[in-house]
Amino acid sequence: MSILARLVGETHRFDGSYVRQWAERRDKELWNTDDASPESLFVAIMWGVSRFGTEKMPAGLRGMPCDIRAHYSGDATLFEIGCYVFFRIDFWLFANKPELREEISQTLAREFIQLFTKALRIGNVDQLFEERLDGYAGLVRGGVNLEKFQLMLFYLRELILRTKDNAQPRPYAFDTTEPLSLDAITNFLVDAVCLTWEEDMIPGLIGSVDTYCNLVQQCKR
Repeated sequence: MSILARLVGETHRFDGSYVRQWAERRDKELWNTDDASPESLFVAIMWGVSRFGTEKMPAGLRGMPCDIRAHYSGDATLFEIGCYVFFRIDFWLFANKPELREEISQTLAREFIQLFTKALRIGNVDQLFEERLDGYAGLVRGGVNLEKFQLMLFYLRELILRTKDNAQPRPYAFDTTEPLSLDAITNFLVDAVCLTWEEDMIPGLIGSVDTYCNLVQQCKR
């Protein structure tokens, strides 16, 4: 079984966005390889990121302003999801694999910035990426508890709401930017999708990083 198969466990078809098309193509290209490479780990992570916004909405909500799949599944939204995922992975490495953190995080960050610079066609992806990471990091100084976790998801929702219909990501100050005043149904649905995605994907993605770290450490022995 390939390294990508061990990291991801299954394959899916993607369409509709540059990032999803990229994930599908790279998944196919790497599926039968056995290398425990940073590239294969990055593809596995982007597979998980790309799953956000692909769930089918109930028939009565399709086409409505609160239709998550229609309005919050573009590459701009995936950028915000990806920044959150990268922070969660980097934080996990800091706590669990500090000896590999710099090597892995720097490689993933470089690949992430390159991918989304092409997908979004803007020149400040690196600055926005660092801004998001600094914002999330500021929330967890002193440790993580339920309140801080809920605050991270609150800001993730705020950033996602600003990407409706693939609106380009913009600078955002976690502590001073006013929350968007949207209808309760939209807020509720985005919250629900974020929480479901968190529960379904984050453990698997962290597990992929853990598997990769173990393989790297075995190769270094």
